[in-house]
Amino acid sequence: MDLCRSGERAAIRCGVIPRTSPTPEQWEELVKNVCGGADSFEIPSKRGVPFELYIRYPKRLPGKGSYTYKSDQVAIGFVPPATAAYNLFTLQADQITFDVSGHVLTGKGNVVVTDSKGRELRSEFLAVELANGQAHRLRESLHAAGSRQR
Repeated sequence: MDLCRSGERAAIRCGVIPRTSPTPEQWEELVKNVCGGADSFEIPSKRGVPFELYIRYPKRLPGKGSYTYKSDQVAIGFVPPATAAYNLFTLQADQITFDVSGHVLTGKGNVVVTDSKGRELRSEFLAVELANGQAHRLRESLHAAGSRQR
């Protein structure tokens, strides 16, 4: 399938009308930024086999060395969160920022984390560093079942 044609159809469905004629790669990125989608990144490990970070999102904003993923209304009354999964760790939030080189994942607004033991933690903010299949907390304001954990 021709990526440019496929991207054009997706872009038209979500209202993207470019001012120039983008390449197929530019179309794909434009559609992902405006219409949502999924990204994946390989996070290296000490054992040599990388772990995958997978992020689904309704909106994406590329930055210098990072991406910001945001929730957005996709249908009347339906606003899905941005969601990131890494090994046995998942994070949902109104906004997720991923620093590509530092492997730092930051969630802001209505953060819900499920850790490797299946515990659900809620917060307004959480920053973790991803390394060797683990999400190491850097900065947080987490509480589980009504009690704060640090």
